[in-house]
Amino acid sequence: MRAEGQVRFIKISSRLQMTAAGAGVAVVIGWLLSLAIMGWNQYQAEATLASFEDEKARIQTSSERLKAYGDDLERVVEEVTTRQDRLDAVMEMLPEEIREAGVNVTDSSKEPEETVEKISEVCPEASPLAELDARQLAFFWRG
Repeated sequence: MRAEGQVRFIKISSRLQMTAAGAGVAVVIGWLLSLAIMGWNQYQAEATLASFEDEKARIQTSSERLKAYGDDLERVVEEVTTRQDRLDAVMEMLPEEIREAGVNVTDSSKEPEETVEKISEVCPEASPLAELDARQLAFFWRG
């Protein structure tokens, strides 16, 4: 450094130089480490978001199918009732010895009634199907 015609020197010891270099390296390593952590966090956030979007699409598809089925529940009940009525009519046409051949000796008639009550409490829209199920079970065990 030159001031007023004189040259002056500033001495920086080797210890101070190594400390400054070490601090610089530490800053660079810290910066690289923080970049790596931020990159990993960004990757995790995008993976979680993609997983969330997949789950959202799956739930939406399932709810649409359930809604479509629920909207058409009356038609399903009608079809199953018609089929069961036909089965009952066919059963009545069979000879008595064939109808009596498969009679069940245990009485489990209360179980379907309890099931119908439980289903009706949880999902009233499904009670007609539960009643049909009980009717079909009675038909099966009867004949």
